Amino acid sequence: ETYNWGYDPVQYNVPEGWYSTDPNDPYKRINELRQLIDEIHHAGMRVTMDVVYNHVYDSDTFPFNKLVPGYFFRYDERGIPTNVSGCGNDIASEKRMAHKFILDSIRYWVRNFNLDGFRFDLMGLLDYETLNIAYNTLKQIKPNIMLYGEGWNLSTGLIETRRATINNNWALPNYAFFNDVFRNTMRGEPFNNIGFIYDYNRNYSLVEEIIKGSSSKCYLFQAPSQSVNYVECHDNYTFYDKLSKDVNNLTEEEKQKYVMLSLGLVVLSIGIPFIHAGEEAMRSKKGIDNTYNASLDINGIDLLSNKYSDIVD
Repeated sequence: ETYNWGYDPVQYNVPEGWYSTDPNDPYKRINELRQLIDEIHHAGMRVTMDVVYNHVYDSDTFPFNKLVPGYFFRYDERGIPTNVSGCGNDIASEKRMAHKFILDSIRYWVRNFNLDGFRFDLMGLLDYETLNIAYNTLKQIKPNIMLYGEGWNLSTGLIETRRATINNNWALPNYAFFNDVFRNTMRGEPFNNIGFIYDYNRNYSLVEEIIKGSSSKCYLFQAPSQSVNYVECHDNYTFYDKLSKDVNNLTEEEKQKYVMLSLGLVVLSIGIPFIHAGEEAMRSKKGIDNTYNASLDINGIDLLSNKYSDIVD
């Protein structure tokens, strides 16, 4: 009932308790997370953490507001807190001490937990100066740090030319962005459109530019390393569900072929491939597009099923 994808920041520097064998023991929260990350590293993989520095769960009770009421958040011309995040408040990353806290926090996570990177939620609500300093700070600790996020251009109180958006990618050369042009072109826009994967009457020159990294001819990014290529993520319909919704009379075999084609485009296009967990196993959220507060029955992934093992392989 209160799941909410873990996007309710209350204490930024405290490990999430969902994964601990005893969340009421702070030492277990810390040490078990360290052990988890170490084991993943020993298996030859890296760990990036989703961070939500753009809003807090409850601004009235958040420690920042108790320390200096009103300082850490953005307000409109009437003095009302802005709500571009959709969570009742927006952190003013451009203010000196908010900026400092974000830098201190990410430094803490890398130094103490050996994280390999960060995925910034609603990155466009943050100022790019803070993020550039974050990169330079983290690179001193971990030279191969990976940083990426959601660069949507949202009308926050921060001036548009200072936002960490896709449009300002030139100012963030060491950050990657979720490439929604890739998503919309290949699979179609989230709600009412079909894409190149199942409608070949498309703009081939655009498809070619996207496959080549969305950066040649100054198309979208400065370099392919800024492009996170994807057709499915936690937001909106899974690709399997979108097929079921938007294309009539598809057989199960045809759906599987389309999913395989979509994964082939993601993996083979130049840039950073992003595969949503379970996507390769025909993941369905039972036709629900926004499952941020849905039950395990909707959001869960059956890792033991062999139904689509040939495609997974």
